[in-house]
Amino acid sequence: MMTYQLITSRSDLGGNDHVDWAALGPSKTPIVTPRQGQTADGAWYVLTQPKHLVRLRQGTDAAATWVGNFAQDDAVLATSLDPSPIEIRFTPPVRGAGAQVQPADLPGNAGKKFRARIVAQDAGGNVLAQFDLDGRSTNGNDDQAIFIGILSDQPGIVSLEINAAWLDQPNQVVDLGINRLDVRD
Repeated sequence: MMTYQLITSRSDLGGNDHVDWAALGPSKTPIVTPRQGQTADGAWYVLTQPKHLVRLRQGTDAAATWVGNFAQDDAVLATSLDPSPIEIRFTPPVRGAGAQVQPADLPGNAGKKFRARIVAQDAGGNVLAQFDLDGRSTNGNDDQAIFIGILSDQPGIVSLEINAAWLDQPNQVVDLGINRLDVRD
């Protein structure tokens, strides 16, 4: 029987592959799903939901399209007025994956607490494991966005969903962004 654990840092995930969202195009590039791509090592992934995503850039300068708490110049994959989970499917199945996450409702919600959720599924869409992690959304541009990941003792994760909700509105999923997706095959 496979076991799963919540991972809260890139180093603990021990990723040996990744997806850099900058490969999807320059900042403000609209992404319509499904959208297929390859990881740095050539494995396939498909962004399956929500229907509309956008590639943005973290920063505090005039050209920045995401002002949050990722690192300066991070490529960010964000939901675009479609507050539903970001779903990523992997071929072949992986042992784990994770990214930093932040809700998109800034600047009005700077300093507000939120809950991120990551859900791993098998090929049949059955939930293998689900974890929640609380964080605080800021516009610090300081690489302090929470990292949420999931890791199994063997490959079997075909799909990941990542979402977020404000703690004072826990049943209302909001638009969100994630930075580089680290993958462990």
